[in-house]
Amino acid sequence: MARPSYRALAALVTATSMVATLAQAPASANGGPTLRLVRAQAEVTIYRRGPWPVPLDIGVYAAAVNGDFELQAARQDYDHPIVVTQWDGGVPIQTLPDGTADGWNGLANFFDVTVTNSNDVVRLNATQTFCPAMYGRQRIDDSGPDRSRFPYYGCGGNPLALGNVWGIDQGWSLNAFDPYGYYYGYYGEAPVTYFMGKDGHFTVDVAIGSEYRSLFGISETDGTVQVGVTIVTDRRCHWPCYGRGGRLAGAAKSSNSLEPAGQSPTMGVPVTTSPDPASLPDLQVLPPWNIGISFRRNGSQYLTFSANVWNEGPSPLMVEGYRQPDTDVMDAYQYFYENEAVVGRAPVGTMEYDERDGHTHWHFQDFAGYSLLDSTGTLVVRSTKEAFCLVPTDAIDLTQPGANWLPSSIGLGTACGGESAIWVRETLDAGWGDTYTQWVPGQSFDITDLPNGRYFVRVEANPNGNLYERDSTNNIVDRKVSIRGEGIGRHVVVHPWHGIDTEYCYYCY
Repeated sequence: MARPSYRALAALVTATSMVATLAQAPASANGGPTLRLVRAQAEVTIYRRGPWPVPLDIGVYAAAVNGDFELQAARQDYDHPIVVTQWDGGVPIQTLPDGTADGWNGLANFFDVTVTNSNDVVRLNATQTFCPAMYGRQRIDDSGPDRSRFPYYGCGGNPLALGNVWGIDQGWSLNAFDPYGYYYGYYGEAPVTYFMGKDGHFTVDVAIGSEYRSLFGISETDGTVQVGVTIVTDRRCHWPCYGRGGRLAGAAKSSNSLEPAGQSPTMGVPVTTSPDPASLPDLQVLPPWNIGISFRRNGSQYLTFSANVWNEGPSPLMVEGYRQPDTDVMDAYQYFYENEAVVGRAPVGTMEYDERDGHTHWHFQDFAGYSLLDSTGTLVVRSTKEAFCLVPTDAIDLTQPGANWLPSSIGLGTACGGESAIWVRETLDAGWGDTYTQWVPGQSFDITDLPNGRYFVRVEANPNGNLYERDSTNNIVDRKVSIRGEGIGRHVVVHPWHGIDTEYCYYCY
């Protein structure tokens, strides 16, 4: 039987009773879909430029458990109010009370938020609308689908709308406050909880309202969470200091072990250490290009370059990170795909948050390595660049089997995540490569005291063999260069690659 339309259901509910329930018991009383709150960290720091209100971007998420958490909001016509109904498996199971909808903005008064200072004085006591259709949804485990099937355009929208779907897939979650979500949604999206107070340490208690806990069968334990928040004024940053909120001082760092140190993702996807070659990518390296010498004011000289590791296929490289509780480390898993369906996974190391300017996202460790060799092949300088957020930046060979012409079209794009993230996904589709330009000291090669002569810039993919791929014999490329000249006239000659001159050199006479 076809699912009833939103407006037809709204008309049916309105005709009977606005507060009638289609199922008498709470949603989770019989193990049905419900929610629980999870946090990224026990302690966070929020920076601001001046004594202004700060959004509570504290890494609290509402996660769906026991199935997809699906709501449909609809009205019979413009003369009737919006009715919110919960669904399970294509069947309406309960209608929420009149007044549940905050217009099209979401569920009204869903969260109770209390902020107390170090003297236990309450500085904020507020309620918060919750929009279950926000951008930036994150997985808490792999028990659900690998692609979210619910709309993620934000709440609000056209005031003349008639019906909407709000939902969170099993195993997925949404930021409770989505403090920067208004950049992704329409006008009228759910309000954001801001806090105005002096610098210092505060305790933030977030609770799902008691009425909603009763409606959805949420226990008090699952419906409450507490986070310690330190607010710091730093006039060097630009309000609201993007990328600097949520840092966990003194957080545990990763080890070199491939085995997960935290809670591994549950169990929807089998672990395999012998995946089918058809489900694997093949990482290959392009010769470095855009090679030059950068001069610093202190007299130091650096050899800069661009490098690209690409995936010949036939399968995408897909790495997901799941955050270890109360750390700034994620356990990384490589997922294996056949015919766009996931068939297995394996632990492949860790991801760490990079808080430096220009990064402020999560990096996968050991994707590529860069080194400078002398004419005998001896290592003389090694780049410290070893962590990456994988993104398909360049189409290298879209004629390869399995190449994806439109990487964003399959809903498995890269999400590098912010400091409060609990999950990230980094991808490199077949036929595509990821270019990084090494111009930062430490990533580029310090050649200040290096004599002139012939050298090789080496790029190596998967240097520690952590990733699973079809062929590891094609992971290294050396590009021959010559360093010449003195002082500010020092320059590098980049020798052609198979007769191809990849760049123009002002000093190549």
